[in-house]
Amino acid sequence: MKKGMLILMAVWILSGCAATARHGKSVGGPVEGEPGGYVSKMSEGTDVFFYPVTEPTPANELLAELKKENNCKELVNTEVDYRTKVMWYLLHGHPQVRVSGYCIR
Repeated sequence: MKKGMLILMAVWILSGCAATARHGKSVGGPVEGEPGGYVSKMSEGTDVFFYPVTEPTPANELLAELKKENNCKELVNTEVDYRTKVMWYLLHGHPQVRVSGYCIR
């Protein structure tokens, strides 16, 4: 059972690295007041990062926050992946979702 969980975690981590390499650099820095939390400033290009969520947040509200924080005229090709929320919570003790998108300034 433990060996299976280790394999599952390794695959999950490596798939995240592969997605980052596919979509662009992973951008982020520590969020004040949230241990291990990351928030990103999107560059002009496709970014993949993890965004802290403390309660269920609809994707459109989350993307509106990101658009405002990053001074984007428009966010395109966006994807919010809530599947990472549970795994991130299990690994780090706080939920985060995976977000990718292209910021047009």
